[in-house]
Amino acid sequence: MSLKRTNTSIQRATAHHSKYHKKMLSQQLRELEHDGIIKRTLYDEIPPKVEYSLTDEGETLREVLDLMCSWGNARIEKDPNAVNLYKEHEKKLSH
Repeated sequence: MSLKRTNTSIQRATAHHSKYHKKMLSQQLRELEHDGIIKRTLYDEIPPKVEYSLTDEGETLREVLDLMCSWGNARIEKDPNAVNLYKEHEKKLSH
């Protein structure tokens, strides 16, 4: 998996995560938007739809982000239990 050059829906990104995770992700997205790394697009729809995309400044991080995705995928391939460890950690944080 690598970062796609398309927008990412926050609904898709948070569909299977805890309230804690969604809150933290929302906070981090706001910080990245404030720093000019991502652009937030809100669509006037029901249910509300929000998409995030990299700005020109964010695109300068593309190589680093792709390397991080590759590292994460290699870790999962090497140790499939890594995903379960993350889920257990997230569960503890949400309680």
